[in-house]
Amino acid sequence: LLEGNRLEKCNSTLLQGSPTLATQDWWTGTFYHIWWLCPEIQKYWQKIHHWLQEITKTKIEIQPELFLLGILNKEHEKDIKYIILHILTAARIALAQRWKQPYTPPEELIIQKIICAEMESLTMILNQ
Repeated sequence: LLEGNRLEKCNSTLLQGSPTLATQDWWTGTFYHIWWLCPEIQKYWQKIHHWLQEITKTKIEIQPELFLLGILNKEHEKDIKYIILHILTAARIALAQRWKQPYTPPEELIIQKIICAEMESLTMILNQ
């Protein structure tokens, strides 16, 4: 890890080399921006949010604690909680696998991740 002056020098060199980076907000390019604040990523999470509300028939707030960390602030039935966390985990995995791409993961990939996780869960039950 870079410390103190070396980190500042690195950051200032990067900003000087890119006029667009220098004019953007400080969080652009950070982990939080890439996973939450980026307008394209916001559209992605809106789509996942819509799926969750449609599937669970409950109101779910779109918050980074839930979508990025899986922290449920509201009480849900066990089955609903499982579905929410299951879909969000699949969505995060799909996004992590495609993070360098100029587009968000397609719906088919997210659905594939959901099915794959479900099959692993069923296999574990059968092996016990």
